[in-house]
Amino acid sequence: MILSKAHKFIFIKGVKVAGTSIEIALAPLCAPDDIVTPITPIDELGRLGVGGGARNYSADPAAEHAYIDRLRRAAVAELVYIEHPAAVYSNHMSLRDVLGLYGSAALDYRVVCVERHPYAKIFSWVNHQLTYSAYQIGGAMRSDWHELKNYLHQAIEDGTVVAVKNIERYRGLDGLITAHVIRFEHLAQDFRQFTQSLGIENPRPLPHAKKGILANQLDPRELLDKQQLNLINEIFQEEFDTFNYETL
Repeated sequence: MILSKAHKFIFIKGVKVAGTSIEIALAPLCAPDDIVTPITPIDELGRLGVGGGARNYSADPAAEHAYIDRLRRAAVAELVYIEHPAAVYSNHMSLRDVLGLYGSAALDYRVVCVERHPYAKIFSWVNHQLTYSAYQIGGAMRSDWHELKNYLHQAIEDGTVVAVKNIERYRGLDGLITAHVIRFEHLAQDFRQFTQSLGIENPRPLPHAKKGILANQLDPRELLDKQQLNLINEIFQEEFDTFNYETL
């Protein structure tokens, strides 16, 4: 999550929608007193490399600075053991929670989010579950096909795929969703248009954080049977309808 007082916007971060890439690109554009919540340490280190880091998310600025200093000095294998200070504002928090904490001063801020086809989000999340431990210490995020399929089927059966249902994060205090939606499918173009609307003409190119299995290129029919597709369609029906994605 990012709350920019300077540019008067709130970025609400969904799950498995390239939110980390957007956060890395947005943070250097933010002012020193804007709120930028911490991300995975290895990604935070990359974000520091382009001129923007987590800040103003806790009640202890000194602890925030100490955390950043530890990241800069640590070996990659040590990053996983470094914890950021207790957060008041957290990475995947909802818009309602942000507004509840920050107050009426942010009610007129623009809200922006990123969304992606539910099938692709699910595939990306399963790959993340299988490979995140390796990624945290510099490894690749590419799971074995059979492991991916087995985990996917179990996650549908036990309902844990709901982890990538992001829509509740975007609701305002009135329950409505009025956020500006950046589409994963044309991420760079939509991001550039958004930054231009802020008066920023030449932002840094978007990084590809947490590069994994390129889930948008996978055919759901090769991984799921009709019953599984129907279950996903039911769970994510509001997202399919709200963000205009087609079901199979």
